[in-house]
Amino acid sequence: MDDYFILIPAYEPDDRLLELVEELRGRSGSLEANLHVLVVDDGSRRPEAQAVFRRLEELAGQAGPDSDSMPETGENRTKTGFRLMLLRHPQNRGKGAALRTGLAYLRRLVEKPGVVVLMDADGQHRPDDALHLAHRCLYGANGLYLGSRHFSGEIPLRSKLGNRLTCQVFALVTGQKVSDTQTGLRAFCTAYIPKMCKIGGERYEYEMRMLLEFAGDRIPIYEIPIETIYENNNAGSHFHAVRDSIRIYRVIFEQIISFAGVSLASFGLDYLLYALMTLMIPVVGANVLARLISAAFNYSLNRKLVFHHRGRLGRSLSRYALTAVLVLCADTCLVYGLTALGLGALTAKLIAEPTIFILSYLVQKNFVFVRKEVPYVA
Repeated sequence: MDDYFILIPAYEPDDRLLELVEELRGRSGSLEANLHVLVVDDGSRRPEAQAVFRRLEELAGQAGPDSDSMPETGENRTKTGFRLMLLRHPQNRGKGAALRTGLAYLRRLVEKPGVVVLMDADGQHRPDDALHLAHRCLYGANGLYLGSRHFSGEIPLRSKLGNRLTCQVFALVTGQKVSDTQTGLRAFCTAYIPKMCKIGGERYEYEMRMLLEFAGDRIPIYEIPIETIYENNNAGSHFHAVRDSIRIYRVIFEQIISFAGVSLASFGLDYLLYALMTLMIPVVGANVLARLISAAFNYSLNRKLVFHHRGRLGRSLSRYALTAVLVLCADTCLVYGLTALGLGALTAKLIAEPTIFILSYLVQKNFVFVRKEVPYVA
């Protein structure tokens, strides 16, 4: 039989988590698959939450101590192919950390190919949607599967606007259109568990890094419509609108920020070398030599630190050289065109430089240092 692994990170949950686990157990009897449910307590402290986890411990048959590195786990397997496990964080570490704890445990547990489904503990996801997503992932094309909400009807305004803005920014940065970047319902084959364990981010930014990793590796992202559930204006969510949004957008833009930092450092090196060399050789020679050295510096840092490119050196280097020539031509043409329209030379340069910067970033990301799709290995 196939294996479905349901991973649920939980922080200060209420009875909806118990209801979710009970519903999943009820569905297991009609599945042609073994259903493994792993709940990770991310350092909950409230008495109500402790009561929920005590009930889960009873269901899982657990009576083990807590551990920060890899908590002890109890489990209970029924005749219907249902298995419940519980892991504990002594202190709250964030959703991303809880997911990695669960994935690290599953990495040791998995014996044959199956599907991992990530679910939230606050009642936003229906068991039927999760199991349908698992089925589509197991028998569909290789990739990451998202349970995407419609955001129609009585949806909290902050959730609707926040998701719409994030989707637009994500599409602009990656070229990948996703209608629900913030969904916690996701599915992927167990072969991707090692990849998921390496993704950084302790809190909600982990889920954004996941999308960026798959988009960057050109692994398809598929969206499956699910029911949108918001109970009590989404009061059960622990998402902090300002703090966590800053973390998410910092993740989205960190590559562009790194690219800008490398560009600024390259400019500084170019200017410093030019200033020193003019003391020894003619201006033209100093300018050319300084530009060549700073270009090599820029290429090396972009390749290793910004785009993390692992492809062939010769190919990316030749494409970088071609890009440098094309960007220089584009810069010259744009400045000339703006001055022809009546703008001053300095004003034209100020307008042209940000445009050329974005153009250079996009060309290097999608042409020079483009990442090959990581093959699926079952």
